[in-house]
Amino acid sequence: MNIKQLQILDAVVRLGSYRKAAAQLRCSQSTITFQLKKLEDSLGCFLFEKTGRHMVLTPAGQAALKEAQKILASHSVLMNLKGSKASLTGRLKVGVNETLLEFMLIDVIKEFRLLAPEVFFEVEILDAYRLKTKVKDSEVDIGITFNTGDYPAPLIALPLTASPLGLFASPTLSISESCFFLPGLAPELPLITGSVKSGPYKIFKRFLDGRGIRLGKTMQVGNVHIVKALLEGGLGVSYLPKICVEKELARGSLVEVLTGLGEINLGVLLLKNANKEESAAASLLSKMIRTKLLDPNLRTKDFFERTCLMKRKFE
Repeated sequence: MNIKQLQILDAVVRLGSYRKAAAQLRCSQSTITFQLKKLEDSLGCFLFEKTGRHMVLTPAGQAALKEAQKILASHSVLMNLKGSKASLTGRLKVGVNETLLEFMLIDVIKEFRLLAPEVFFEVEILDAYRLKTKVKDSEVDIGITFNTGDYPAPLIALPLTASPLGLFASPTLSISESCFFLPGLAPELPLITGSVKSGPYKIFKRFLDGRGIRLGKTMQVGNVHIVKALLEGGLGVSYLPKICVEKELARGSLVEVLTGLGEINLGVLLLKNANKEESAAASLLSKMIRTKLLDPNLRTKDFFERTCLMKRKFE
């Protein structure tokens, strides 16, 4: 598999025919056919299937195209840097929330290391408030963080996506559909959290107190992996970003529990300092993050109010 093959796949789908793709890429149609066959052999799947007189992407082809477009976007960024005075060397320090690092950014970092192996790459794990201060004071080059609502100059906050929150528990627990809507019905189970200072814990506790819903004593256990282990053991419930438990939900070891809190999303954003000169490495990583995480359907209007937990209002 190579960049040329990915470019051919993208061109065929974008232009709608082998002939048009060949014309744009200045090659023969036989080259298009040959390179797509090589790509299919490399991936071990068929990318297209014939429907009537047309060739359409298979489900595997759709997945391959999505990943190919991400790689091509990163490749384009790197090629734009080629020949510039700013080389991909030096030090790059990134501030990031631990949850985002583990569940959203690992693939981005892997790809960045392949593109910029000479950069000394450093990650500092920070909560959203400390990260904001570090970016403002130029102690980190860029930050990837959850939305806290206010970003005065010289901070530049670029919305990426909105991560849904939910209440999760083991399917072995007997939890009625109404127990997190009305007082007096919730089971005597602890609310489990990595930290009582986290936004998801605070907003859910505020919701419970407002509804007069009483649970058992809170368990603060330090990190999300311990939280998930305790949940799978049926020892309580936890309110946290859904990205943390997608694998457990898929295999059925955890389930989402309905609550009267409704749909709550936590904003994810890229944070920069307008007064700090951006290195070539920081520019590359920023563009790769936006390519990977930016939701094309994200509603940016009122984003900072709507996806900030501490500003969120509910009945």
